[in-house]
Amino acid sequence: MLKKLSQIHTFTAFFNFHYRLLWVSNFLTYTGRWTNLTVLAWLVHELTSSAFKVSLVGFFLMIPFLFIGLLGGFLSDNFNKKHIIVITQIINLINAGIMAFLLHLKLTEYWHAYICISVVGIAWALDMSSRRSLVLDLLGRRNLSNGIALDVVGIHLSKVIGPAIGGLLISLFLDVLYPYLFLTIIYLITIFTTYFIKTEDSTKPLQISVGVFKYNKILSSVKKISSDILDVFKYAVHEKSILVVLIVTVIMNIFLFPYLPIVPVIAKDVLHVGPFLMGLLISIDGIGAFSGSITIASQSNLTYQGRIFIFGSLLAVISIFTFSFSSWYYSSFIIMFLVGLGCSGFATMQSVVTLTVAEDKIKGRTFGMVQVCIGTAPFGNLLIGTLASTYGTTTALMISSMIGFSLIVISIIFLPNILEKNLRSQNHKK
Repeated sequence: MLKKLSQIHTFTAFFNFHYRLLWVSNFLTYTGRWTNLTVLAWLVHELTSSAFKVSLVGFFLMIPFLFIGLLGGFLSDNFNKKHIIVITQIINLINAGIMAFLLHLKLTEYWHAYICISVVGIAWALDMSSRRSLVLDLLGRRNLSNGIALDVVGIHLSKVIGPAIGGLLISLFLDVLYPYLFLTIIYLITIFTTYFIKTEDSTKPLQISVGVFKYNKILSSVKKISSDILDVFKYAVHEKSILVVLIVTVIMNIFLFPYLPIVPVIAKDVLHVGPFLMGLLISIDGIGAFSGSITIASQSNLTYQGRIFIFGSLLAVISIFTFSFSSWYYSSFIIMFLVGLGCSGFATMQSVVTLTVAEDKIKGRTFGMVQVCIGTAPFGNLLIGTLASTYGTTTALMISSMIGFSLIVISIIFLPNILEKNLRSQNHKK
């Protein structure tokens, strides 16, 4: 059996034992994140019946990226990556324990959800770079793409399992306490699995020169970061395909992805279903994304990466637009599958197009700009929350998706290079 699997490139990274430990740690962490988001959105709605206050759950999850995302990269470069991940999981464990304690004593206020999800977001921002860098440390550059691809599959699987478990536990016990007892177990397992990972630097002490904290060093670092960002902006203007990736990433994060915290509201108020079916509705999105990612991964020679990126984005926003008109649970279920399918094309090709087009000397900074664009998501949460409070949840999704669709189409009209076959750097084409 193993011999047969070894011939399938899709599973190459899993033959590294320590990568398997990392994958399990990542997968459980992603599952915990989705469970937190789903359960807290449900809790806030139960306590406030406010769509705007529900949307703030997503806002507080993502806002740490704007403020400490660079700190996470700094920690990854200067400290032991495995230890960083263990520490962030201990933080998540304590966070889940405190929330369980408050729920048990019936002391929970809706704003506790914002603090809880903010801690989850802080831990995510601090260890994201370390998790991705560990893949490189464990597998080397030869199998890096395979390791990252399998990690993305884990993200999609967790998007299916996390909300479903959260909804099921609320439905069975009629209490938000039990999902948090589940989360404490999840985080305990991640701590142990991460602790036993061994890499070349896993026995090195956590050392950093005190000199990096000197004023001149800090000022120099700030100037360098500013210069790098300016260089990438100039490069993006020249490399039209990269510019489209950045623009569409901002559009998707502001006008599409904030739909997630709104789904529990629509499930309860429009579709009139309980927490279990609500969890399944969010989960089917993940199944669609998983199906799309596996389909893309199975293709050995994709020549129109940009088209998959754009058409996947358009499919996602069109599906959300359609979802806003649905009042029947089963049609909504199918539509959410299509949302996930479209998102898989967007998310997978976002990296592929950037890697294919960007020059080697600027790849890191280009990905840094993509991360900055992803960091605009909290503003999307504020927008969808404001629209939902003013016009209602379904109308908010309709307006947001219409704007997103229009902006993507305008981007293609003015920057059609993304649709070309075999995208390459403008310098390579000369």
